[in-house]
Amino acid sequence: TIVKVACIMMLEKKDAERRYVPDALVELHKEKFLTTADFEQALDERLEFLGDELMDNPLAFKHYGALFAKLISDGVLEVSSLVACLSKFSAETPHLLPKFVGEVMKALKETEDGVKAVKDQNVDLKALLGEGADDDKVKKFVEDNELGDLF
Repeated sequence: TIVKVACIMMLEKKDAERRYVPDALVELHKEKFLTTADFEQALDERLEFLGDELMDNPLAFKHYGALFAKLISDGVLEVSSLVACLSKFSAETPHLLPKFVGEVMKALKETEDGVKAVKDQNVDLKALLGEGADDDKVKKFVEDNELGDLF
């Protein structure tokens, strides 16, 4: 699908080209060419082996984090959609889930719309961080990712 191709482009293109990919996806959603469900399904399938992609591209989390941040900031996805979009990834590599969620949150923190989305959506970090995320792990996650002003 288009979303899967866009994900590949996020990893393989240079910065000058990559920066247009999230905007193009947002436009396709605005024009009702793609639905939120289309994004959730395609991202879940594409990101199932994100841990493996990280070995080939050490910036994979950063690039995908920027993609998710744009989709959330522009209303294509909710922050809670990360749970659906990352279900296969979190089952495959649960130890990497907090690192990836951290990249998304840091990217959201960089824009006014991203901060607004996080604050307006009453984000449940325990749900995003997966099984075994207790109050102490959430607190450490917030501290490690310097997200205190968001949560």
